[in-house]
Amino acid sequence: LLESVPVIDGCKKLGQTCIREFIRRTNFGALYLAHSEEYGIDVVVDVFAIPTRQTDGYRFFQTYRDEMKDVAGLTEPGIVAVYDIASAYDLIHTVSEYVHGVPLVDLIRRNRVLPEKQALEYVASVAGGLGRAHGLDIIHGNITSQNVLIDDKNNARISDVGALMAYHYALYGINIPDG
Repeated sequence: LLESVPVIDGCKKLGQTCIREFIRRTNFGALYLAHSEEYGIDVVVDVFAIPTRQTDGYRFFQTYRDEMKDVAGLTEPGIVAVYDIASAYDLIHTVSEYVHGVPLVDLIRRNRVLPEKQALEYVASVAGGLGRAHGLDIIHGNITSQNVLIDDKNNARISDVGALMAYHYALYGINIPDG
């Protein structure tokens, strides 16, 4: 996805980020570990496979950005922070907090069964994050063990909050009703 991104000072520069490495493919594009020159920290860049040059690509970007505004302002310990929604070199992307840790799905695959106390703490953290988001009328829409990250302090953090709903609204013009 990063073919159009130029290499400047030894790295691919996408907006204010220096792409360091590929993390994984997603349903909508790909995730990359990057360094934000603006914030001076490591971040995750989620690049969409919908270029802005496509017929409705720019409209998609504007609608997606508008829908994700509230998420970008959300600060909640149980939710991965979204710093920016941007477009550069014809690529729509979000810049989010980099969580040092592993997706819950990997932890479950490795351990098979989580200790009850630990599992309950994860559930409480996820429920708290979702409750805060829902209180602001932000719906996750795709909560799975792949979207729950366990950080290096053993806290559960929800990623991709609001992204699926914003994506569907921006792409199809449909707002999936809550409840």
